[in-house]
Parts: sequence; C-alpha cells; structure tokens
Amino acid sequence: MQIGNGDASYQLKSVGSSALTVSWEDNDSSGQTSLTLKGLKSFLKVGIPIVLPDGGGPQPQVQWSETTALPLGVFQAALEDLLATLPQGLGVDSPFRLGAVGLELGKLGQALEHLAGVIVSYPANWPDSYTFNLRETILGAGLIRDPEAIYFIEDGIAAILSGLPDPDHETELTAGQPIQQQTLYGCNWVGGTVVISAGSSVTELGVVNLPDQLQALTYDDFQLYAMGYAGDAIDQDIISHLLHPSERRQQPPATSATTHHEAETGWSWQAAIPELEQAAWNDLALDELELPRPAEPDLGRRQRLQQRLESSALGQSVLDAARHLKLILQHQAQFDLELADQHWLVRSKDLEDRIILPYIQRLNGQMNRLLSQSGLSTQGINQVICTGGTASLPKIARWLRQKFPNATIVQDTYQSDRPPVVVELPMVWRIWPAIPRF
Repeated sequence: MQIGNGDASYQLKSVGSSALTVSWEDNDSSGQTSLTLKGLKSFLKVGIPIVLPDGGGPQPQVQWSETTALPLGVFQAALEDLLATLPQGLGVDSPFRLGAVGLELGKLGQALEHLAGVIVSYPANWPDSYTFNLRETILGAGLIRDPEAIYFIEDGIAAILSGLPDPDHETELTAGQPIQQQTLYGCNWVGGTVVISAGSSVTELGVVNLPDQLQALTYDDFQLYAMGYAGDAIDQDIISHLLHPSERRQQPPATSATTHHEAETGWSWQAAIPELEQAAWNDLALDELELPRPAEPDLGRRQRLQQRLESSALGQSVLDAARHLKLILQHQAQFDLELADQHWLVRSKDLEDRIILPYIQRLNGQMNRLLSQSGLSTQGINQVICTGGTASLPKIARWLRQKFPNATIVQDTYQSDRPPVVVELPMVWRIWPAIPRF
C-alpha cells in the first residue's frame, strides 16, 4: 500500500500492484512524502485503533521507521481498501487473478455478491485485537454485512481442513479440472498428519491424528505451536550475518560482478536508485544495534533493525537485496552482490549453514514436543502438509523426508520452477457461498 502525507496526516494513495510502482523519486516537490507499507500482519495485533477526544488524535501510534510514526488506523484502512479490490480480480485485464476451485469466474462473482460467511485463518495464540481488526476490515470492505458470519480458525488447522473432502458429500472432479487441483483438494488423508504453515511473518506447526470418520474430528485433536519467525526474519538474518560482518565485505571490483553462471540462469539483482551512488554501508550504522540472533524471534531487536532499514533508501535496498538473495541461492551455489560501496560473494552453503539450519533445528525441537503431546511417532506420520513460501524451501523438504520416512510430503506448488517471492496477505481466505460444516 502506498500512503502519502500532505497535512501531517497520512492518507491512502494506492493499493495492490499499483503501489509497487512507487519509488523514492515520486515524492511531491511540496514536501509530501510517500511510504510503501508491506507486511501489515504483525501491526494489526498491537491494539485497537481509536481517536482520542480533545485533539488527542488517532492512537496507538506505530513506529514504522526511526523517523516516522503512523496511526494504527492507517494499517487497518489500507487493508480494508486492499480487500475491497478482490472483485477486480475477476476481470480479464486485472493485474491479479481471483479464482476458486470448482467455480467458474461468473459463478465466483455471484458467490462474492451473496456470501453467507467468511472464514479467515490466523496464527495460533495471537491476541483478540488481531481478529477484531480483521473483522472490522472485512465489514468495512463490504464483503459481508453480518459480523456474526465471520469466523476465525488457526492457520495450521485451516491448512489441513482446506484439503479434506466434505464428510457429507462425495467429491466430484470435473474432466477439465487440472490434475494438480484434483490431488490437492478432497484428499483422503487419514492418520498421523503434520502441517507447517510458514509465510513472511509467522511459522505455525501442527500435529493431528485424523480419524477415519471425519465427523469425529474435534478442535482438541490438534496440537499447535506458532512462533514469530519466518521469511521476513530470514531476510533480516541474511543482512545481519551474511552481509553486515566486516570480514564478509569487500570493495567493489573495477569490472561488473556479473558471473557466467548468473548469465546462464538469468538470476540478477541491481538497485538502480540514484541515492545509492554516493551511499556507504556504514551510513546504516548497524554496529549501534544489537542484531537479532539466527532463528530467534528476538522481537525487540528485529523491530529496531527493521525501523533502521526502513529509514533510508539504502536500508530499503538492502532489504530488497536480501529477499532476492534468499531466492537466488536456492538455484545456484553463489552470487556476486554489489550495493553502495560494498561487494559480496554470497554462497548458498553459508545461507543454509548459518541461517536455514538453525531455523530447521528450532522447528525440529518444537515438532518433537508436539509429537510427544499427541502420542504420535515420526514413523506414524502419513502426510506432511507445507504451505507458504518459507515452508517451500528445499532444505525443509529434505529435513522432512528424513524425519518422517513413511510420510508423503505435500508442498505448495507454483507455476514456475523458481521459488516464489514471499508476499503474504494477513490471512488465508476461505470464501464460500454458504457456511460449511466442520
């Protein structure tokens, strides 16, 4: 979402794909500034937006960067406008596509106009302020009128239920339905089941023993755990432990750092921002901060690091570079990166050993605890469901195949053989024209 300020109060300017065209050069000459908001999810749990009387203004204030504080209501309003764009995804010329399994676009449009209920997934153990804010945005976006018809369910449970067949109706597969959809929906999963839901901000683990008769499945059958570490935190750890240490940095070479392997694969990244021509890495002053530890939530440290990076064009470019490195190094052994006055040769093995491996070790420890609570063994797990861009990391799949030798590993798939950029809406949408029974 792009927001701008003209009279000290921020107003929404654009949402969705159009907001991604914003650059640091788009600032108005009259002194207006523009911010591009991403990763709204974590902010929506900090409290309930209010406006204090007697000129007290909107509260609470969220520290977006070291120099900018925003009212929480701005984040809620931005999400509301974003949700209101959902029907646009039905158009042929829309920059994004909206679809539902088993529904043609025309019928999906009718369903959106006559919704009987909306089910939204959310991280386990998150506060009521988060679900309250989401309910308000759904109502404000006009998706549904009745607040009692909005339901919330934990991410891990939603990921499993979304793949199960309706226990009261036999699943019918149409001849034109892609094989991928035929095998992903209406699954006959039974027995020990593990779920890993990991996107940009939260990793949630779940374990359940699915009964033969799904009608016997209850909420108490699920063992869940959520931690505030996922794709965004991995990006921060790339900056803190692969880019910032002085021994890993060099002066840029005289010639282009583009490697032969990069030319073959087509992977590249370049921060084409004029402000960076005279920038120096030391301008970020990261040595002043306590940097987060690999695979640790370290909430306070990560908030301060994020605020520092969001405060400058260089910091935002570093975040962008880290996101690209995370993807590039899944496809090649190393990558030459140039940014500001520094040069790095970043290796895939360093990313795996220093950041991904500690993350998996943390997941493994929590997974063992959930298995113990559920009374299941690793050999008794029949299927593992992974959803979200972070859960699709190849090293996670290798770990799961070793840990659960008898299980089928189900991971999110994408149209390209390249991994996705981890962009996460603050919920997984499950929308039906009638409220389903669970």
